[in-house]
Amino acid sequence: MKQPHHTSRVPGARAAERARARSSLRYPEVPGWRDPTTSLDAAKRVKDKSKVLRARILAHLELVPLGLSAHEIARSLELPSSVVQPRLSELRSAGRIKPSGRRVRNESGATAHIWVLWPEGRPRAYAPAIASEEPR
Repeated sequence: MKQPHHTSRVPGARAAERARARSSLRYPEVPGWRDPTTSLDAAKRVKDKSKVLRARILAHLELVPLGLSAHEIARSLELPSSVVQPRLSELRSAGRIKPSGRRVRNESGATAHIWVLWPEGRPRAYAPAIASEEPR
């Protein structure tokens, strides 16, 4: 019988790492994760950039009051959809944006939410991040 592969041979090491990571990362202010290896690594990689990215998305939605889909935001900001979509989930969880109730067809033919700011969802907390150099 083949033994399962473990990244750590120390009993409880993975559980301890997950507990430490959960105590230091708070969704939606920092990226969320599910898997304690690849997903956690990805969350750690974008942690420093995520605040600036959320600020850019909020600022862009402020310019387009009727809202935009995730793909439209990604295209406008010249970012991959895979970077924009998680930031939209974080902003929704934080109560900064909401689905407008309208949908649009994206490139794949599927329908997508049109995201809008909540009336008080202006980028107050993220405004200082906008002024700093924006990563691409």
